[in-house]
Amino acid sequence: METEGAWVVRQVTPADESRLRQLIARAERVTLHFRVEDLADYLTRAPFLLAEEAGKLRGFLAFFVRHASRVLLAAAALADDWTVFSWIDRLLPPCVAHLQTCGVRSLSYIGSATWLAEALQARGFHLISRIVAYEKIGWRIPAAGNQGVQVRAVQPADFSALVSLDALAFHPLWRNSAETFRRWRATVPYFVVAVAGQDVVGYCYCSVSEQRQGHLIRVAVHPAWQGRGVGTRLMAEAVGFFQKAGVRRVTLNTQEENAPAQRLYRRFGFSPMGREAIALWRDL
Repeated sequence: METEGAWVVRQVTPADESRLRQLIARAERVTLHFRVEDLADYLTRAPFLLAEEAGKLRGFLAFFVRHASRVLLAAAALADDWTVFSWIDRLLPPCVAHLQTCGVRSLSYIGSATWLAEALQARGFHLISRIVAYEKIGWRIPAAGNQGVQVRAVQPADFSALVSLDALAFHPLWRNSAETFRRWRATVPYFVVAVAGQDVVGYCYCSVSEQRQGHLIRVAVHPAWQGRGVGTRLMAEAVGFFQKAGVRRVTLNTQEENAPAQRLYRRFGFSPMGREAIALWRDL
């Protein structure tokens, strides 16, 4: 994409995989939102840019396209002898230029890499939220929640309603597209919606790791139905799923400022884990 003297900034190719793996293995400043084993799957996804100096790999930036207009930072790394600001100033502008041509209107970062967060904030990203982690051991269910709603498996016909629900309930950073919901439905073992009459009023999806650890990825309730036991019902059903799956330890993440959600989680026996991440946002 960009060439300046001995410097080259370009999209990665499958031929770069070995060098990328070596940098990930040896560099101190690396953050990945996917498994190293899955690196090959991301090499043809744009934008995934690397920077070279005289043919030597110096660092990279990669992004998830979560929505047609919103992109999330997926991975970042730089060589140990390269300063963070030299790296960000080489790689970020070409990424921004490319994303703008694709119609992307915002970039975001969610994580706990201080070196990366400080560099991004110095280059126009601002703090949206702090994220706190909770965990629960066991299957205690303190309340069954609203029994007047039906909880059933999500269907593709529900996706448009879920997109509308997200638009009402969340900051743009946390909103999913129909394609994102489609991917979650295809990959997670548990994805349900809460339905009142013909209306989707909430949803929940969860994952289970190979180590049999559960993660409650999201519980969401339509604003008009909040405070009416729908969230409690979805939580109770999720804990029941984890019990059937033989999962005793469950984790989740939530925004520090979301007091109602944290009250619900504590009621269900979740305790803070002492881990914190931040969410950053930049309009393009």
